[in-house]
Amino acid sequence: GEMLRYKLDVGPAAFESFTSEIATSKPLRFFNGPRILLRQLLSRKFRLQAVFAEEEFLTNQSVQSIVPRNAYPSVFALLGVVNSRLLSWYFCQINLVARRDDFPKTIIKQTRELPFPSFEGAAHKKPHDTLVAHVERMLKLHGQLAAAKSPHEQTHVQRDIAATDRAIDQLVYQLYGLTPDEKWDARHNPGRPGPGTRWAPVLGVIAALMVGGAVLMGTIAYGGQKFFEWQLENEPATRR
Repeated sequence: GEMLRYKLDVGPAAFESFTSEIATSKPLRFFNGPRILLRQLLSRKFRLQAVFAEEEFLTNQSVQSIVPRNAYPSVFALLGVVNSRLLSWYFCQINLVARRDDFPKTIIKQTRELPFPSFEGAAHKKPHDTLVAHVERMLKLHGQLAAAKSPHEQTHVQRDIAATDRAIDQLVYQLYGLTPDEKWDARHNPGRPGPGTRWAPVLGVIAALMVGGAVLMGTIAYGGQKFFEWQLENEPATRR
């Protein structure tokens, strides 16, 4: 099968014995009913990859099962938070292993330590419900993308997926009490030009490295020349 963000393909049916060893490490409740499946491996863009599942099937050790304890918050709201850009950024900042170039991944202990926002209180009810609606739409869009036949239809669905993904990120920012840069500038810095290309600092660093390298090589060459001159001056006139 295949498992990506919001996308699940269980593949062809196969049968496996649910042994006592499996039940000891992972009870049956982690393999059926509404739940979130989280891949251990991060994506190439360093994003957590989670999807909704409710059918009964076994998963291996490379997949974590997140089972909600209560009906509220909705499993779809939790899925939106896990797949958000913000939570992936946070995870990569606090876990050095997640920033490795070779197969970055998460373990259960790190998943349990993720700071989920509080959904309690009347102020969070509307963002919660809106987030649920967006995540449900996202799951449907991925189903439509898999069924799309023409390139035009695929492009249209992909644009809707990207727009919905951005809307989910905005809601997650709100749940954590954060404000995106664009909205902050619009509210507190009206008329302020947007951020530049940021190439100036990069070019400055490159120039500094080039100058520093040239100075270092010149110093080494000058020092070597003086050393050999000193050896020649102090060399005995005759050798035995």
